Amino acid sequence: MPFSPSSLSKTLLPLIKEVLDRFQSLGPTNTRSLSTEGVDPSLIQDIFHRIVPHYDLMNDLMSGGLHRFWKDDFLSWINPRPQDIILDLASGTGDMAQRLRPLVDTPGYVVECDLSHGMLVKACHKAYDSGDLSLAKRVQAHTLTLPFPDDHFDKVCIAFGLRNMPSLHPTLREIHRILKPQGVLSCLEFSHITHPTVSDIYDLYGHFIVPYLGDLIAHDREAYTYLIESIRQFVDQNTLCSLFEKALFSQVCYENRLGGLVALHRGSK
Repeated sequence: MPFSPSSLSKTLLPLIKEVLDRFQSLGPTNTRSLSTEGVDPSLIQDIFHRIVPHYDLMNDLMSGGLHRFWKDDFLSWINPRPQDIILDLASGTGDMAQRLRPLVDTPGYVVECDLSHGMLVKACHKAYDSGDLSLAKRVQAHTLTLPFPDDHFDKVCIAFGLRNMPSLHPTLREIHRILKPQGVLSCLEFSHITHPTVSDIYDLYGHFIVPYLGDLIAHDREAYTYLIESIRQFVDQNTLCSLFEKALFSQVCYENRLGGLVALHRGSK
């Protein structure tokens, strides 16, 4: 029988809802409130410090390796030019920076910036192990007080990091400040799935599988519960467009991937 969303819905949706209802009937988990809005940045910094050793492996396991294809797609969305000065914000272990550096030449360069010192150290080791011996620029900083001058970068990119920033509007205004006129902010982030059945399946996966993997591999269920909750609580595609515009970005647009599981956003200064 050929696959169709309607046939999947009739077969799986009642089961999914029953499982989710049973999970919710257990009551709240013992994990503290996990919305990032207004959270002390040191708490988020601590979470990412704890997961550094298993970060790349967990990304592969949680996404089935799809994050690599999404980042390749994001590279085209960023559209780097050889002389661009680019900031990779919330750079993590350097996946996007390693994709960007070969496409940028002097006087252009790529800066990796992350709140977590451990992530930046891991990025340095990973680049060296991959044969990337370029003189990389890495900066530890908070997104609300970026240590860069006004009108400095041609492009700023954020891959799976915007939802972890405690205050979205001030962060977007700070990014706007450091971009050159006509500079571009590009964002790749988990978003809101448009098909209800797929959304329920993902909820089931997030409730059970991801925290289990976090406990099994990284020995930190709470950190990976936070990561899933940060996805669930993040704004939808249109709301993020509105936040871009409120921060004075123009020509704001987005495209969904996998029915809205992830979305690409862009705005110009």
